[in-house]
Amino acid sequence: MDDLLLFRGISSDFGRYLISFERFQEKAYLSTSYSLYNAVQYAIEAEQDNPEKDGSIYLVVIEKKQGEKGVVLIRDHEILLPRNTKWIIADAKMIESLTLNEQSHDGVSTLFIPRATILYLQSI
Repeated sequence: MDDLLLFRGISSDFGRYLISFERFQEKAYLSTSYSLYNAVQYAIEAEQDNPEKDGSIYLVVIEKKQGEKGVVLIRDHEILLPRNTKWIIADAKMIESLTLNEQSHDGVSTLFIPRATILYLQSI
């Protein structure tokens, strides 16, 4: 696998839960996407049933280096990371006003997010 930035959209409840830990271990395979647009869409969907939603989303960003293990599922823009990986939250940033455009055969799709919290994870 070449060096990649991977993304995962998560619910705000799970995002706040992760922030409460400095380190954690994911016992299951960790589903990520190499498409930021797909990850943002997932984060928006994760907030649909949240009664306290305010338009903000949570995203996880992981930098994977060439040679690290992962399983690529091309159809869904998905990369599964190994089970039992230990993680540290290296940084967290709040971004105001995020706009993403994606070009496809159907034209251009645009997503606007008023606020996003980005969690940067590193495997340890």
